Amino acid sequence: MAIGLSLYLDILRFLLALIVLLSHARAQAWTGGILWRTEFFAQPAVIGFFVLSGFVIAYVTDHKEKDLRSYLASRAARLYSVIVPALALTLVVDAWGWHSFPWNYGYNPLGDEAAQPLLRYLGALLMLTSMGVVGYPTGELHVFFPPGTNWPFWSLSNELIYYLFFAIWLFVRKPRAYALYVLLAFFAGVEIMALFPLWILGVLTYKATRRYTPGAFSGGAMFLLSALAGLYICMQVDGIWQQKTLLSRALHQDYVIGVLVALNIFGASQLRLFDRILPAAAGVIRWLGLLTFPLYLCHRPLLHFFSGVQVAVPGSWLQNLYLFGAVFLVTAALTVLSERLRASLRKLLGAKRAVDAMTSAATESVAAIAPTPTKPPDPAASRPS
Repeated sequence: MAIGLSLYLDILRFLLALIVLLSHARAQAWTGGILWRTEFFAQPAVIGFFVLSGFVIAYVTDHKEKDLRSYLASRAARLYSVIVPALALTLVVDAWGWHSFPWNYGYNPLGDEAAQPLLRYLGALLMLTSMGVVGYPTGELHVFFPPGTNWPFWSLSNELIYYLFFAIWLFVRKPRAYALYVLLAFFAGVEIMALFPLWILGVLTYKATRRYTPGAFSGGAMFLLSALAGLYICMQVDGIWQQKTLLSRALHQDYVIGVLVALNIFGASQLRLFDRILPAAAGVIRWLGLLTFPLYLCHRPLLHFFSGVQVAVPGSWLQNLYLFGAVFLVTAALTVLSERLRASLRKLLGAKRAVDAMTSAATESVAAIAPTPTKPPDPAASRPS
């Protein structure tokens, strides 16, 4: 992958996580209501994550993760290095916050009002928060079973299913694969499967970047127009784009946004300008890329907690600086912890051959700009990421 495109994807994933953060902070009591418009950007941002995820997974399996063991080890290490700290954080700050300022919660996120909190945490650990099979006993198509105040856990059920589908397609022989597809789709449920084509769209976008090179002008036009079209759709606070159709979602908006994100990424792949200007800030961009997943998975309970302490009037610059500064500081610390945990998990899982794109990206970007001799890896040691 070209260095410019790789860095742009880090920027894009950080911006998507930032949009979700701002949308969840829009409450009048937290930020004075000044972020009310971000409500209409949140769902498109998650759709962008799905498309981007498909693109990145297609890339790493094309270049690095060539067998089932390395693929599953990388996915497990990536997910659980953040899931475990995020659940621990949610448990601590929800308990502390409810004890200190219960008026900021509305209900006890660890009490009976939360309906089986232990099962919620166990489900989140297993990434079952929005899995369709959970709702079959009651006939519910829309399943939402988050741990405490950590609502973003719902999307991990989608990612898990999409990762497994792709693994079956790549590594399992076809007669057996068909039965696994049916079983997995049944387990996932209608809502998760309804968004699966958007993840596949990310895979197809990666394939397209390998085959087609329309040029910088066409790519630039595609990049700019797709971004403007997506912004226009998200700015419509009512009307057809916000109308819920199937599965209590604006599914038509999901698919249009997914196509626009795919076009944006494909357009960015044609822009050699990124190869020239983005490497100058590679260190910062790579750090923001690493920050993205912990920020996405930890911001909601942190917002609940820190908004309970008001240093100024909600909506004032001082209160907002305190609120978002505290969220980012804790998330940065968790990012360092999660990267160390990720390395340990990779070592534990014995993933020696796969080199993870996220943790090695900063080194690769520096080497691409100014190659320096490196010491060959010790074959006796596992290489975590």
